[in-house]
Amino acid sequence: MLIDADWDGLEQALRSCEFVTDEECAYLKNAFVATERMWGENFAKVATARLVLLSEAPLFGSNRRYFYNAGTPFGAFFHFRDAEAILGQDFAKGRTGKEFLLAELARAGFIILDLFPFALNEDDTPSISYRNMSARRYRQLFQRTASLYFDRKRDVVLRRGRPLFMFRYGATRRVLGDLVNAELAKRNIVPAECIAGTNMPLDRERLRQCCHAAQVASVVAE
Repeated sequence: MLIDADWDGLEQALRSCEFVTDEECAYLKNAFVATERMWGENFAKVATARLVLLSEAPLFGSNRRYFYNAGTPFGAFFHFRDAEAILGQDFAKGRTGKEFLLAELARAGFIILDLFPFALNEDDTPSISYRNMSARRYRQLFQRTASLYFDRKRDVVLRRGRPLFMFRYGATRRVLGDLVNAELAKRNIVPAECIAGTNMPLDRERLRQCCHAAQVASVVAE
């Protein structure tokens, strides 16, 4: 996984695009180290990568809320019931714990990959957020951090298989789709699908179709 030393380049890239205070950078580094550790611990449980859901960035703050933090609840990004599209309707059998679900998703080869390493939020980084960042700066930030972060994580995932990549949100694909797909193409990965639904929920049927396509591709590869 990534190490603390990688943060210096990421911080420099952030500061070159947006104003950020020293205090905010200290929080962002701590969040980066914590979320990378949790991501790595989860990824260690993935034997074969089959589905990669592209997210914007870790949701993290004083409550340490993050998808791979088993001690925090699910959010709108991915609900417990969304997993039915991957694991089947009866996968839970009465269980609803996040730790249980994370283990099942890892076993199914599902992994979330953030496009940015910065856990920006209005409380901890009031100077900057993804919502108030212009599209030009947003794209610029990805371009300046891709080789330091996204590309490295992409290559880590590809050591475990040739998964299907999917954007969680349509807005992210509209602004960054060409840039992200260019980074995927460097490893001969086809353009990412999109499973955005209306408003916040994801399109479970589209996710189910992507899961089936990934399973078929896995069988063919074998």
